[in-house]
Amino acid sequence: AAFGAEQAFYRPRGLDASAGGQIAVADTGGARLVRLDAAGYPLGQVGGRESDLARGQPTDVALSPTGDLTFVEAETGVVTRLQADGTLDRWQGPLPANTIDGPHLALRPAGGVYASDPEGRRLLSFDRQGQPLGQLGGDAGLRKPVGLAAAPAPDQGDLVVVADSQLCQVVAWRVPAVPKP
Repeated sequence: AAFGAEQAFYRPRGLDASAGGQIAVADTGGARLVRLDAAGYPLGQVGGRESDLARGQPTDVALSPTGDLTFVEAETGVVTRLQADGTLDRWQGPLPANTIDGPHLALRPAGGVYASDPEGRRLLSFDRQGQPLGQLGGDAGLRKPVGLAAAPAPDQGDLVVVADSQLCQVVAWRVPAVPKP
């Protein structure tokens, strides 16, 4: 079943779906994030053209299993996590980019987030608090890493996959588990 036309999205760039069927859409041109239920009915929105939140044009969004909403803005490179309890965390992520080849997100299976950095030609990794854990791809010759996915690797750690729009390639890494403090 198709739905969403009634939401008046304007150039949406990214989305995510939870195991429970909730959908979050990064409505890039609308400068907002929209939550929908599994049937496509609106559950709410964050940001908007008159809001300071998401004004930098969000290009991707990720929904955590606990209901946190994490998004990245192309024009500012800011990553924002809106926790289910209303707590807001913001940190600097990728370099500012255009919205067509803008940054994307993938949740780290152990918590935190990966962000593609198209202008920095790399992937960034952050813990749950937004603290940098490291970067990938600098030595792989990435040119414009955009689309991103992460899953648990069979031998522990993560399997991280990125689509490079300029090289026309998909590249994958096995990232070792980060030791817990």
